[in-house]
Amino acid sequence: MRRFIFLCSGAIIAVAFFVTVFPARALTIHELQKGIDQKNAEIQKLQEAKKKYQAVLQKNRQRSSTLKQEIANIDTSIQALSSSITLTERQIERARLQIRQLGIEISQKDASMHNIKGGLANVMNTFAQHEQEPLVYVLLKGDPLSQLFKNLNDAALLEKNMLASIGDLRQLRNERAAEKSQSEEKKAELQNLESNLATQKQGQVVAKNDRSDLLAITKNEEKKYQSLIKEQEQKEVQLEKEIADYERQIKVTLNASLLPTRGHGVLAYPLPNVVSASCGSNIIADENCITQYFGYTPFAASGAYSGKGHNGVDFRASVGTPVLAAGSGVVVATGDTDAQCPRASYGKWILVRHNNNLSTIYGHLSEIYISTGQTVNSGQRMALSGRTGYATGPHLHLTVALTQAVQVTSFPANTCGKRRDITLPVIGSDPVSGISGYLNPLNYL
Repeated sequence: MRRFIFLCSGAIIAVAFFVTVFPARALTIHELQKGIDQKNAEIQKLQEAKKKYQAVLQKNRQRSSTLKQEIANIDTSIQALSSSITLTERQIERARLQIRQLGIEISQKDASMHNIKGGLANVMNTFAQHEQEPLVYVLLKGDPLSQLFKNLNDAALLEKNMLASIGDLRQLRNERAAEKSQSEEKKAELQNLESNLATQKQGQVVAKNDRSDLLAITKNEEKKYQSLIKEQEQKEVQLEKEIADYERQIKVTLNASLLPTRGHGVLAYPLPNVVSASCGSNIIADENCITQYFGYTPFAASGAYSGKGHNGVDFRASVGTPVLAAGSGVVVATGDTDAQCPRASYGKWILVRHNNNLSTIYGHLSEIYISTGQTVNSGQRMALSGRTGYATGPHLHLTVALTQAVQVTSFPANTCGKRRDITLPVIGSDPVSGISGYLNPLNYL
């Protein structure tokens, strides 16, 4: 009926075969996969080394009793950061290889789809050219009926191959879409890894500076280190009393109905990889657990915080850990109490006002990346954790307060030798209702 069909069927079969065993650059893909496998093996070993460093840091998270121990802990932190940097670098290298591999596979799919479309287009054009050729005209050509029936069989075979090619085209499109999506995910992962690498390198610089500063202050003498610890403890107790006395004078009218309903997820955790449990033997080495709860903790009962209790929650966080916004909001202020009263209070701090009548304070930071008046999104990196201010070890302090009760003020403090103003967030209370502006963070995290 249509002799051209037999001629076209071979072309379609060839296209289908081309799709099935496309050989272009297969060796390059193989080489890339070999490189990815090698990076995977290196990453696994580096992850094991990181866990060992984190286990040592977890064991020695409290302030050391001797200068030698303290220097050893800082050195372990530096080594842990170095290990994390190498690990991240290998993860970056793997991500780049994976992106290249996906790029080649996507290009192959594009080429295969182009060939199939071209083959189908040629067949359809040929169909269009012969569509109006009537059967009587075919018979008048004098071809035997056997040839006509053969053409009909060829037409059936062609139809089958066309349907198979269309199915292959559909499958290729689906595979290409999946690979494209995977490639975009890998690019986002690469961007995140590169950001983490910069953070880790900055954290390493901070840790090395801490080591240098400690040796400069103590001149590598144990006696001076012990004197430094005693001085810091006395300064913290005195400053806490001054802050508490000042906050008692702040009288505000607080409306508890403005508070959001308590519940998990009202605020996000301010660190990656957090567990809302006390640090202990069941905590994985790289999890950021709780080192001190809110309120009258054992440490508060020992005489700390001038009898007011702990005004927030402390999370374990190695120097250089990204500090994240617990919710969307506006940065009200940032500061550094060490500039006015070294090694006391919050050290470097950030105050954020959220849209739900809550405010959050982040203390003991090593680096701050945002500025006053800036809008931040929930989970956005704002700073790096550290041990500025009064901190027995690296950690993040988080305070949650009713926004109505919070103010940033400078008040004269006698604690730091010469009378000087110290600037930090303070939180008042309502003498009529008895409501305190301080809230338990775990009621909202």
